[in-house]
Amino acid sequence: VDELAAALEGAKVLLLNTPHNPTGKVFTYDELQIITDLCVKCDVNIITDEIYDGMVYEVDGTQHKHMLLPKEFPHVADRTLVCNSVGKSASATGWRMGWCLMPSHLTETYRGVHDQLVVMAPHPMQYAGLTYFDLP
Repeated sequence: VDELAAALEGAKVLLLNTPHNPTGKVFTYDELQIITDLCVKCDVNIITDEIYDGMVYEVDGTQHKHMLLPKEFPHVADRTLVCNSVGKSASATGWRMGWCLMPSHLTETYRGVHDQLVVMAPHPMQYAGLTYFDLP
C-alpha cells in the first residue's frame, strides 16, 4: 500500500489492467478498494483496460471475478475511463475496434487525444462488431 501511495503522489493517471496480461492477475475487491481509495486521496484519474474482462478462471478452487470499477466503486465513477475492445473476446485483434466510456467532463480531453492516436475501423468490421454483440 505504501509503495502504491508513493507512486501515486504527483501522478495524474493510473492505468489499471485486471485481469492482467500477461500474468493473469485478477485484483480482488479488497485490493481494488485500496487502489480506488488511494486514487481519490491523491486526486488521480483511472483508466481501466478491460480487454480481458471475460477471461477469468477458477484457480486453486477460487473462482475469480471481473469487476467493473465504476459499478463496484461508485466513489471513483467520476474519475474513471473504461476502455475495451472486441479484440480478445471476439478473436478480432486486427480489427482495432474499441471504445472508451467516461464521465462527460472528461470527453473533451479524451477526444483530443483520441483524434491523434487512432483511425476509424473499416466499415465492414463495424457491422461485424455489431453482429458479435448480438450473439448469445
